[in-house]
Amino acid sequence: MTDSYSNHEKLSLSLLKYALDEKNMRRDGYEIFPQGGIVDGHEISGLQKQANGEWWVFGVVWGEIKEKVIFTHHVDAIKFFYWDLTGPPSPWSYREEWERKTGMSF
Repeated sequence: MTDSYSNHEKLSLSLLKYALDEKNMRRDGYEIFPQGGIVDGHEISGLQKQANGEWWVFGVVWGEIKEKVIFTHHVDAIKFFYWDLTGPPSPWSYREEWERKTGMSF
């Protein structure tokens, strides 16, 4: 499996994880699956980039993808994934705090 995330996608995923932690989202309630990785789990929400560049947001029940929503842009997928788990605002509302604490920036 190759790492085929752009730098902007990597930063966006880092921000997403930070925002979910700030909202005290249980890590066993979601999974950000690696591209090409096997989808597994039960009663979790999933996010995964596909080889064709699509981003999928879905539920996983007994290792099977359910209720899949497809996005062409990672920012839209990440916002939807975050809102589905926690509600508004978006993970980008944590951007300044994330940049300050991690030293990363877009």
